[in-house]
Amino acid sequence: MNAFAKNFSNWVDKNEIKFIRFHPSVSNSSNYKINPILFKAISLGNLHRHHVVIVFKDMYHQVWKTETTIWGITDHHLLLKGHISIPLYALEEIELI
Repeated sequence: MNAFAKNFSNWVDKNEIKFIRFHPSVSNSSNYKINPILFKAISLGNLHRHHVVIVFKDMYHQVWKTETTIWGITDHHLLLKGHISIPLYALEEIELI
């Protein structure tokens, strides 16, 4: 995790993510490059209910951080438990913990 994310204190509960607004004009396209850490996080989440720290930006470019389990991924969204998702373009960082 980079120094910015380590010192970042704007935590949000996973259940509150559904109230965060993401920019609609880019929600259907993603430039986020899927990396091996993301696939490992999904596998650990599905098999062992392992949590990760996700750092992401909302439509106002405010950076948020949450700790949760990743259940899956689509072409455009990261899927969390409880029908909650984060657009891939909003992802800044994922850390296995």
